[in-house]
Amino acid sequence: MLTLSLLPHFTHQLYRIDDVKLGVNYGYNKVRFITPVKVGASVRAFAHISKVDQLGGAAQATVTVTVEIEGSDKPAAVAESIVRFIG
Repeated sequence: MLTLSLLPHFTHQLYRIDDVKLGVNYGYNKVRFITPVKVGASVRAFAHISKVDQLGGAAQATVTVTVEIEGSDKPAAVAESIVRFIG
């Protein structure tokens, strides 16, 4: 769960949306914890936007985030995050 709690921190560093008044973490569709993260291990994340839906005065993005562990062949976690942006 600590890995999951890092996702907002990682995604804030990965992309920026201009001209938005509010961004809300709406939840997760799917989360998979694949490999445990050992104490002291370095992790990093990469993401891709899977889908964007228009919702009147807002937009909802589905972002797939993968958290990698340095030196590991398998990721720590893969999560499908939903974020709403209100302009």
